[in-house]
Parts: sequence; structure tokens; C-alpha cells
Amino acid sequence: MKMKKIKLVTVLLCLVLLTLFTISCGKNDANNGANNNGEPTKGANNDAGGGAPKRDSLSLGVTADYGTLDATQVQQDAHQYLLGVMEPLWEIDLDGTITPKLAESWEWVSDDHMVVHLRKGITFSNGNPLTAEDVLFTMERYREGGWAGVPRVQTTDFERTRAIDDYTIDWYLPEPSVLHFTVGSDMPILDKESYDPETAATNPIGTGPYVVTEYVVNSHIKMTRRDDYWGELPAIKDLTFRVLAEPSQRVNALETGLVDMVPLALADVEYVRSLPNYQVKSRPGQSWLAMGFNISQDGLLANPEARYAIMHAIDRQAISDVVYYGLAEVMNSPFTKANLDHEERFENMHDTYTIGYDLELAKELAEKSGLVGKTLRLINNGTAEHVAACEMVKNMLEKIGVTVEIHSYDPASFTDVQLDKDAYEISLRGGMCPNLRVGDNLVNAVRHNPIWNNPDNWANGNGPRYFEIQQKSLSTLDDKERSDILYELLQYYTETAPTYAICAFDQFTAYTVDLDLSNYRDRAVGEYYVYEFKFK
Repeated sequence: MKMKKIKLVTVLLCLVLLTLFTISCGKNDANNGANNNGEPTKGANNDAGGGAPKRDSLSLGVTADYGTLDATQVQQDAHQYLLGVMEPLWEIDLDGTITPKLAESWEWVSDDHMVVHLRKGITFSNGNPLTAEDVLFTMERYREGGWAGVPRVQTTDFERTRAIDDYTIDWYLPEPSVLHFTVGSDMPILDKESYDPETAATNPIGTGPYVVTEYVVNSHIKMTRRDDYWGELPAIKDLTFRVLAEPSQRVNALETGLVDMVPLALADVEYVRSLPNYQVKSRPGQSWLAMGFNISQDGLLANPEARYAIMHAIDRQAISDVVYYGLAEVMNSPFTKANLDHEERFENMHDTYTIGYDLELAKELAEKSGLVGKTLRLINNGTAEHVAACEMVKNMLEKIGVTVEIHSYDPASFTDVQLDKDAYEISLRGGMCPNLRVGDNLVNAVRHNPIWNNPDNWANGNGPRYFEIQQKSLSTLDDKERSDILYELLQYYTETAPTYAICAFDQFTAYTVDLDLSNYRDRAVGEYYVYEFKFK
């Protein structure tokens, strides 16, 4: 009897241990490769067979959200996520390499006339076929898109451009243009039948390999791969873009595993480089920090010497060292040297660049122009770097007797405010050369700003001549002739000083070491295309 009791107890103990083991295994299986939110964690093994399959979800940090996913209403930095959903006719790299996308081929009939042949069998995510009518509709929508859309169709002659058939477009340019391919790569194609501005704001329809599944403004965008994509399916199935405006947010998100890749503030580059599980990639300096001036004739800075006073009061090297941790280069011309047609003779064309920081000269010009004692409004886009730079500018201008009020906006609002001549005197702004041409900066940066696009506001009576020849900086195909036009325009530009370039810098992005970047290419538009990424 006693032996039976011992056996019974032994059996019961075994059952208990077996149950506990099973529960433990079940918990491990349920949580295998997941964090407390049920999301995959780095290096997790989600394979029931015990292997280590490649991850198929990717989380990316972005710095800005325009409050809409409508491609006609956003700037280029939004292309980092939109170009997963939508696609242009072709892509272009920073070195000028052109790769066909929705367009299969093209041929030039003359310098202002090309024929484009679309790929057949491509469908939008809603099943509608891509046709030439969608391309023509897209052009019209960008033309109606204001500051965000018009630059993307600046090389389209709408009177003559037409569809020859469902897959062929007769594309005419208003005149020859060195910008045409970069402009065309910045035009994601819309679906004519289904496009609606309201629905496009949250659920854009495109031909790309991903569709939006969730969008929360200023928080995140979720996408998933569409299995009926016309091209090769990307390795990554699910994407999450997280809006992280503050540099500290981005580094923290990287270290905690919330994101797999994120753009870095220059202040964080060396720290992230020191971490063992991350890689940092730089992108050639296509961006720079600049001051923009309200040059209106009825404004406080109408006198060019008032602008020169401000420029000579700015210690640009100090801003580079403090705000950009010495990783930025003080500029000696209004636009970055990354432009394909930049020349050495375009540098140091005015005292504000050759002399630069000179406090005594700044005081003299401030007194002479009546700037002393004035209060100037300085606006920025709210990013940490720009806010910090504004504080330094404020302190520097106080030394020449000028009071500064700083007004910070979100990126979307800032874009509108800097076009309002009654809203500010100085703007701290980011410069870009999206089309990699000096002429693009001389033409489009001026044309789309109503303050600068007024010949009467230009210094020394140079406005009429500037606007007479500015378009030739893009339409002249002969390199020598175009170079001389650029040089003349830059003389007028530096004399008028609608902007003052402070420092140029590379863009840095951090990635986890298990992310395979072998297919990465530096793009002229969009920086990177998410469908090229995969895990090792």
C-alpha cells in the first residue's frame, strides 16, 4: 500500500513538471522574436524549425510629416516613404545614371521633343492598368499643385504634349532643358480613375510594391507588400515609418530597437559610429544651411547694405562648429559644390563670401543702412539644428545693435510662412539642389518665392536683366555658353543677396548591421528607395 502511494506521488510530480515545461515552452514560442508590443525584435528567430530566417519587416525613422500622403502636396523628403507606394517614369542617381521604371524606353525627336514608351501590363494597387492617360492626368495635377507640384512639370509643354496611344506619350518641352530627367524622376504617377485629393491624403494609390495600411499624422505610416506588384517583389514585407523630429528621439529609437534605420543629426554621428551594432552611411553634401532675406522694397531689409551688415555679422565657422560639430563646411558661394555644373569661378564672387565674418564692417554697414535699433523677426522650421542656429544668429546680431525675435514653426507651416513678406525679415532655411544644377537654384528658388520673384526688389537695378536671362541657364545646352550665363546670374544674385549660404554638410543615416545595403544607390530624388533593402 505504501509503495503504491509512493508511485502515485511520483506520477503526480512528473505530471506537474511536464505541465510546467509545456507552459514554459508555450510562452517562449508565443514571445519568440517579439517585444512587449508583439513586434519583432532584432536578431529574433521566428522560424518554427529553429533556423534563423531573414527578417521581413523594417522600421524606419523620418524627420518630417506634411500631414498628407498626397504626392502633389509634399516635398522631396516625403519621397522616402511615398516612393514605396508610387513610382516615376524613371529614376536618376546622384552621378546622373538614369534607370527606366514605368517607362520602358524613350527617344529624342529633337532637343525639345521626346517620345516615351510605357511598360505594358503594369497595374495600380487597385487593379487599374497604367496607361498614357494616367501620365497626362498626373502632369495636370502637379501643375495645379502649387509650390509643391509645379516644379515637377516645369519641363512640360501642356499645349503640345499628348498621348499617341495607351502606351506612348508625345512629350514636348517648352524649350530644351538640362533638368528634364531629374524633373521627370520627381513625378510619381497617379491613377486617373481613382484619384481624389481627400483619399490620397491618407491612402495614396500607386503602381509601387507597397500599399498604405495605416497613417497617423505626425506619428507613423505603415505599409505592406502587395503580392500582385508588376515587378520583382522586394524582400521586405512590412514597413513602418516613424516620425521622429528630435535628434535625441532618433538615437533612442535606434538603440532601443524601435527603428532599424534613421537619419542622424551631425551631433550624433560619432556617437552612433562608436556603437557595435550599427553602420553609418553618408550621402554627398546636397544640402546646406542658409539665411533667406525678405528683400521687399517696403521691408526693413530693403537696402542691400542692411543685408550685407547681417551677413558680415555672422560667424559661420562658429555655427558649423557648434551646431554641426565641425562636420559642416563653410560655404564660399550661394549654392553647394555638389551641383554637377559648379565651377571654381562661381566661388567668392562678393565681399560677403571673400571677407565673410567681420564685426567692425558689420557695425559700419548696420549704422549706415539704418539697421541699428531695429527688431527683426527670424523664422525657422522647428528642427533642433535650425533652432540652435537661430539662437546663435540672435546673439551675433545683438553685437551690431539689432534685436531679434525668433519664431519657430513646424516644417509644413514654415514652407508657407517664408513666402509671406509680412511674416518675417530673416528665415533660417535648408538649401537643396534637387536637380543638381546651379541654374535650378537660380531659377526655381527665385521663381517660387513671390518676394524674390519681383524684379523691383533686386539690387542695383539688376532685376530686369536677371529675369531676362535666368531661364537660359537651364535651356542652353552648350556647356560653355551656359557657364557664362550662370556666372552673370551669380553676380546679380550675390549683389542682391536674397540668401546667404552658411555651411554645407553631408547627410548621415544609421542602419543596423544586419541590414544589407548592397543594392543601395544615392538617388537625386528621394535619397533611398525602400524596396532595395533586405536583411542579411
